[in-house]
Amino acid sequence: MNPTGLYPESLCPIARSLDLLGQKWSLMIVREAVAGATRFADFRAIGIPSDILTKRLTSLVNAGVMERRSYREAGERARDDYHLTPAGMALLPVLSALVEWGTEYLPIPAGRTLENVTTDTHEAVRVAYINDAGEIINQDRVTIQTIPAA
Repeated sequence: MNPTGLYPESLCPIARSLDLLGQKWSLMIVREAVAGATRFADFRAIGIPSDILTKRLTSLVNAGVMERRSYREAGERARDDYHLTPAGMALLPVLSALVEWGTEYLPIPAGRTLENVTTDTHEAVRVAYINDAGEIINQDRVTIQTIPAA
């Protein structure tokens, strides 16, 4: 097991990531949280069954992607809401890449339904590879390389 004890140890970070995020609902929950959803009912609105939502939220919390925060409405019992941690917010480029890929390679007749934009000007942006010097590197110059494990 890896240090968190949550997922089988694998030398491949893609495999480890998919162990946590490979179920459709996990990334949909993160998508909703990026858009501002925090409460169980907010996440239920995407059509996920309650039992699956409970399991996915628990796994995301246990992995450090989300954190629970207690709140209490006047006259109600205490409940938890869910907020992205820095690890959860770091998934934004993953979601953005899926938006771009799905729009390009799995289009629907209605056209675009999501777009990556800046929060202040709503200018369209795209995912890019950038080297340490700040230069944008064309995708055809990028590969994934295996390196020896420590």
